Amino acid sequence: MKNKIREKGAIPILVHMLSLDDLVCISSLGVLRNLSFGKNNHLNRIAIQDAHGITLLVQLLNTTESFEIQELVTGVFWNLSSSDTLKLPILKQALEPLVK
Repeated sequence: MKNKIREKGAIPILVHMLSLDDLVCISSLGVLRNLSFGKNNHLNRIAIQDAHGITLLVQLLNTTESFEIQELVTGVFWNLSSSDTLKLPILKQALEPLVK
């Protein structure tokens, strides 16, 4: 099911929804966290990166005051970091806001 969601083009839409109101953002983060979880979801993690997801997640960390959003963002980063190819981009972009 997770692969079908990616194949239907939903990941860029979900990433775009991160810039909407908090309720929509929270829902989108939950779905992205789910889609990026698990050994067999490397292509979903890459699709999130390709949709500028890492950049938008960092922007969220820098701008939100919502603890719930911060917690969900770190969960997505945790899942994304399980792909070796994403570790360095996450480290370069997200280290500072994550340790604040």
